[in-house]
Amino acid sequence: MIDGVLMEYKIKKFGLEMKFTAKSVAKQEIEDSEFELPKDYKKITEAEMTDLFIDLQ
Repeated sequence: MIDGVLMEYKIKKFGLEMKFTAKSVAKQEIEDSEFELPKDYKKITEAEMTDLFIDLQ
């Protein structure tokens, strides 16, 4: 456990349940470029995300 760092996340929405859990932690250097968005990244609205989830049902 690392104080102040989210190690597990669970969400239930539209009849789907997802759970993400960190299984390990390693101290290492990460290049800033790892946090850059790809050039073809498309930002979507919350409404568009909701529509995607509804379509999965």
